[in-house]
Amino acid sequence: MSRNHIDKPMSAEDTYNTVKELDAKKGITWLNPSAANNTYALAVQASNEKTDAIKSLSDLAASYNDDGGLVMAVNAEFPGRPDGLPGLEKAYGFKTTRADLRPMDSGLTYPALRDGQVDVALVFATDGRIKAFDFRILTDDKGFFPNYATVPVVRTSVLEANPGLEKPLNALSAKLSNSVMQTLNAEVDVDRKSIGAVATQFLTDNGLI
Repeated sequence: MSRNHIDKPMSAEDTYNTVKELDAKKGITWLNPSAANNTYALAVQASNEKTDAIKSLSDLAASYNDDGGLVMAVNAEFPGRPDGLPGLEKAYGFKTTRADLRPMDSGLTYPALRDGQVDVALVFATDGRIKAFDFRILTDDKGFFPNYATVPVVRTSVLEANPGLEKPLNALSAKLSNSVMQTLNAEVDVDRKSIGAVATQFLTDNGLI
């Protein structure tokens, strides 16, 4: 398995341009990136006196440094990933203990926060339960978490044979944001609508089909 050997963090724009260039050599074309970024995020309840004053990850770090007693739900891999908790603690200058963490399956962090079993939860930024459960995302004020942009990607040979694909795919990309994706994902994961029905309605409402 090849590696890209990129050791330093890159901005979202630089990451996109680098991957676009590398994939172009492999016959893959990246179109326009959307504003949707399904990266890691830490969330709190919209109204909870223990976390109401915590707006950013710097605020969260300060709370841990002041022994604020916050308990965080994380998935099994987050405490060991360089782009997870170890890197986050280094970037923001704080340290958690085992007592501060509740490792669990990724899907369980959301109900754990909703039900008050924890004070902070690891989430993915476009998950529909963020909006459905009225969570508040803490601002990553130091830009630690990597950008996982939603981007249309097409084989170059297919795009060359069907050049008309580019315009509607870029138009779709321009419609997507974290808020939009949270709403769409909530319709599937919370309201139990079919993916096809939700996608068709969205495309129709936005004049894309």
